[in-house]
Amino acid sequence: VEVCGIKRDVNIALICEGNPADLLGQWVLVHVGFAMSIIDEVEAKATLDALRQMDYDNTSA
Repeated sequence: VEVCGIKRDVNIALICEGNPADLLGQWVLVHVGFAMSIIDEVEAKATLDALRQMDYDNTSA
């Protein structure tokens, strides 16, 4: 998984119901190294925007 340019290994056991290759290109909600659910692109982009804003707020304080 890549988030904000950082690549990390993520355990997909909780969301994988068949061939893991079927998950390639999907957006997922990740918490503490586990993919918790598959989300749509709109939700993913909104979450990424919020993370970027939090990072900006922390670096500009």
